[in-house]
Amino acid sequence: MKLYGYTEDNPDRIFELSEITIQAPPRELRILAKFINQCADEMEEHDNWDHEHLRDNFIDIDGEVDIVVFSPLSNRQDP
Repeated sequence: MKLYGYTEDNPDRIFELSEITIQAPPRELRILAKFINQCADEMEEHDNWDHEHLRDNFIDIDGEVDIVVFSPLSNRQDP
């Protein structure tokens, strides 16, 4: 597993992260868990699965944050 992210002051440059912290209520953690499970299922079902955005699937998340699950088998150079 690799983690990547952007900073608010440099949204055009991606950084590899060593740790993330999630601050969310139980309802949003359950939404996140459902999203990740859905991505894993789709990744197993479709060889060409590339990536998916949390915000495209579950809009009931507070704030402006988005989480992207990116396939390690993707042909793209960076997530």
